[in-house]
Amino acid sequence: LPPSLPPSLPPPLPGGVSHAQLGRAVQLGALLRLSELPAGEPAASAVNAACIFIACRQEKIPRTFKEITPVAQDTNKVEIWRVFNAIKDKLKISQAKLGVISTTSFVERWSSTLKLGPEAKKAAKEIATIACPNASHSRKWDTRSHISVTAAALLLTVRAGGEDLNPAEVARRTGVAVGTIKDVYEELRAEAASLVPGWFVEPAELQRRLGLSGAPGSAAG
Repeated sequence: LPPSLPPSLPPPLPGGVSHAQLGRAVQLGALLRLSELPAGEPAASAVNAACIFIACRQEKIPRTFKEITPVAQDTNKVEIWRVFNAIKDKLKISQAKLGVISTTSFVERWSSTLKLGPEAKKAAKEIATIACPNASHSRKWDTRSHISVTAAALLLTVRAGGEDLNPAEVARRTGVAVGTIKDVYEELRAEAASLVPGWFVEPAELQRRLGLSGAPGSAAG
């Protein structure tokens, strides 16, 4: 089972890979060599990518499966997901050891790649925290993934701040489908008054910028 993880991982993951993350991934690879994964003989690159995915989670700098995929160029995110679950079960890695994924887990990194300023980044964190999907399913987007809501929250932040941002650019930076971002954005936009902090933009100006009911113009699409 898998060969030693490479000392470097071209092409690099977004934000790079820290020594701690890579070191933890190598430890996982060593443990796996003493064990056996279920039948199916996954490609070594898929195993390596899954180890990196787990290491990033454990080091509290999570990546999406789509972001991890470039590490394993001869496989895909579905296979990495399958191998991830097999490794998790085989090594008895609990959810507690993987850490909790929330909307704020990705805000810091993605807001930096989108070049948000300090105030916009702070607002994005607040919006993502409030919008974080919960089990009550009382809001339209509560059934959405944390990743999808985070991507849409970033789009909402930028537009609430008075700047335009193409959903395609958010999709390119986050790996979330353009259609999904647009759909979730519209769900968040309808409740923007309860999501966007007043210190970031005045309520009346927020209505105008987002084209909400009672304000001229439209920021939809």
